[in-house]
Amino acid sequence: MRSFWSYSVVASVFVLMLATPGAADVTFTQVAREFVNNVGFLNPNVPVALSDDGRVVFAAESLPGEVDALFAWQAGILTPIDLASGNFNVVTGLAVNSAGNVAFVSRRSPGGPDFFQGVYRTTTSGGSIFTLHEDLQTDEPGPGARFVALSENDTVAYSTIVSALGAIYRGPVLGGQSVLRSGSGVFYNTQRLDVNDAGQVAVQMEHVRPFGGLGRGILVFETPEQALTDTKTAIEQTSVGVQPMPSMNSAGQIAFSLNTTVTMNFYDPANDSGGTLIDTVTLLPGVYVVEPAAYGMPRTYTTIVDNTGPFQSFHRVVINDQGTVVFEAVLEGGGAMGGIYTGDDPIADKIIELGEFIGGTQVSVIKLGELNNNNQFTLLTSDFISSDRQVWLVTVPEPATLGVLGIAGLGLLARRRSRPAPSGV
Repeated sequence: MRSFWSYSVVASVFVLMLATPGAADVTFTQVAREFVNNVGFLNPNVPVALSDDGRVVFAAESLPGEVDALFAWQAGILTPIDLASGNFNVVTGLAVNSAGNVAFVSRRSPGGPDFFQGVYRTTTSGGSIFTLHEDLQTDEPGPGARFVALSENDTVAYSTIVSALGAIYRGPVLGGQSVLRSGSGVFYNTQRLDVNDAGQVAVQMEHVRPFGGLGRGILVFETPEQALTDTKTAIEQTSVGVQPMPSMNSAGQIAFSLNTTVTMNFYDPANDSGGTLIDTVTLLPGVYVVEPAAYGMPRTYTTIVDNTGPFQSFHRVVINDQGTVVFEAVLEGGGAMGGIYTGDDPIADKIIELGEFIGGTQVSVIKLGELNNNNQFTLLTSDFISSDRQVWLVTVPEPATLGVLGIAGLGLLARRRSRPAPSGV
């Protein structure tokens, strides 16, 4: 199916000075705003996707029909991607790369009480939509597509593991994908995943620990049907309630956040709690980067920020090939105050905080999207005054002057106003 129009957008561009001495200007380019250029309500639950060459893809309603759609943007050109004519709705995952390929997770509802849950691909030009994988969902649903990731070299990864049913798939987005790891009596309930050009797939999931009991961790799968003890991990031995979401770069480094203290005990022999304790690693609530190690083996964590300073809680994290880390957090002091930062100092490293302005928009919500290798990242915000949401492409021109980037700031979505009449082109 084809998009039904595309058009140029006169972008709003705002340049802010960082407080960090010697740091470069940060440019905020407004990609979209609700009720402008036929964009309806933006979907705040799907992170805004971004490619290395600056393609932005986001989920929203399309006006005037008020139907689910995707929108692709690059260099001021906004292109709607028609989902409704193919009966696609309820998008829950999204990825794009510089080849213009788009992978997304969605329902397909041809009619009746049953529907399909699947992973599909299209292009940023609004081309035809193809099925990568889908499962029928009935009143007794089984496994179904949950999360999708797409690398710059067109490697796609997705999971259908619910309970112990389903599988993690990997392969070329334009060709067939094969099972990388099937669900079983050991592997359960995947959450967010990521894939790099080398084909490594990092997955946050439940599993039966080698020394007993059900736990969660970030597992890295490289070859089909690896046993747990042959699998690398970024973090392990956590309870099922601790759910760190992975972001992985081309070197295989993984960034994640925690909101509870985690202690990992490593033994010799590995994974034998009756052996000799050789190392204990304790991680406070914070943001970390790690080179994954074999299950049960000690590893070294780099602390980007933790809660011993002015930060209280930590959320979405992304990392790029230069090792730049971008994260969401909330400041101490109650409420939901936070902002966008270049490090762990909320004054010297601040880019913008909740309540401040980007042009005429007073920011009341910040939701982090993706970070690329050109030091650009995407944000979804809400305007405190109108409650309209916006999509931004944020550019930091001189990453070498910034070191590690930090993004913080979460807020409840602002109250919604009544829908206005649809905007024209």
